Amino acid sequence: PVMVGPKCLVEPAAATNLFTYSEDFTDVSWTKANTATLAVDAIGPDGETSAVTLVSNSAGGASTVDFRQNQTVATSTTYTYSIYAKADQLSGILLFASLFTTPVNGGYYFDLSTGVATLYSGSGITAVSTDVGNGWWRCSITFTTDVADTSGSIQTYVADMSGAPTITVARDGTSSILVYGAQFEEGSVPSSYIPTSGATATRALETLVIPAAN
Repeated sequence: PVMVGPKCLVEPAAATNLFTYSEDFTDVSWTKANTATLAVDAIGPDGETSAVTLVSNSAGGASTVDFRQNQTVATSTTYTYSIYAKADQLSGILLFASLFTTPVNGGYYFDLSTGVATLYSGSGITAVSTDVGNGWWRCSITFTTDVADTSGSIQTYVADMSGAPTITVARDGTSSILVYGAQFEEGSVPSSYIPTSGATATRALETLVIPAAN
């Protein structure tokens, strides 16, 4: 993306969000583990009630709390997974890629108080966080598939950053973060957010002509 002036973002290439439901994580396309019944119930980075409180159920004990989705991928291709996240009762998120040949089960923690990314496991994955205001961060991981990869799983976990980072959190019905705008796309950086609701969506490349006098 190229910033021209204070408010004009020009995308130099077309991009497709491969998630069919980028905001509604209640949809069955997202497999949930140890979550409460999710709902679009929080103010998102767009200022609307568009975000989801990713919260544990109240079964007791402690375990991982996450949602995930399998994705078909092309071989020898770079992909980026990004999502907007904000601290709630907890202040961490883990973005994780699994079941690919390359990378082999790896991901990064993101501290939603500072934006700092910390390697959880694996190699061949890079991480970026961007402060988008009002406590929200756009967190992303990027990796390149190998010549054998055709599919894998993209996973998002609630994380506790109060001590050593961990995805083992209390299932007390309150362990939570806020999430919005998931995007999985080809490319080495997250492009402008492409919302989806029932199907993948593509944004065309954009061009801008500036007269020489300007």
